[in-house]
Amino acid sequence: MWDTVYRVVLGVVFVYVFIQLLCFIGLVVFGVWNGMVEPRLISDEHINAVGAELIRLYPDPNLEAFARQEKAWYNGDGAEQGYWYRVRKAVWVLT
Repeated sequence: MWDTVYRVVLGVVFVYVFIQLLCFIGLVVFGVWNGMVEPRLISDEHINAVGAELIRLYPDPNLEAFARQEKAWYNGDGAEQGYWYRVRKAVWVLT
């Protein structure tokens, strides 16, 4: 009797730990995708075009790109933050 109860409790604990582990792995994969992979999928031509547009429209384009990157940081959008970081680098190279 106690053997059966022990096996059921052990099975429930195993399932609980396994589900928690899957959730953790999913969060790590999402963070890596959102912060590192997705921003790199945008072409360099597009990034340079946005940088050139900022240079044309704003007196301090680096500050504008930084402000947009900071806004993405406050909104918790990692992909957008990486995008504006790349634009900032392009603005620095183009000026």
